[in-house]
Amino acid sequence: MEKLKAHEQNLQASSESAIAEHLQDAFVTVQLLQDSMLSETKSRGVQLVDEEVQAAISGLEQDLSNLRNDLQSVDLEKLRERNVNREALVERWAR
Repeated sequence: MEKLKAHEQNLQASSESAIAEHLQDAFVTVQLLQDSMLSETKSRGVQLVDEEVQAAISGLEQDLSNLRNDLQSVDLEKLRERNVNREALVERWAR
């Protein structure tokens, strides 16, 4: 009886594994087809139906754009310059 149960469990595990592989392949195929269809559209733009989510994404895009502009305005050379006051403060507190 235990041998039969072991065979049953083995068969179930191998069946589930094979099915999972096929489902994963199907998922990847559907994703590739969807990506291909969207890449070939003339508008090349996808808009979400949920306006709240679309507004949140637009807000994030605006925030990213603002951050990008702020980062571009940072003068890295100015940051690398020697700062006597900073060095004096560090020297004093390092003792």
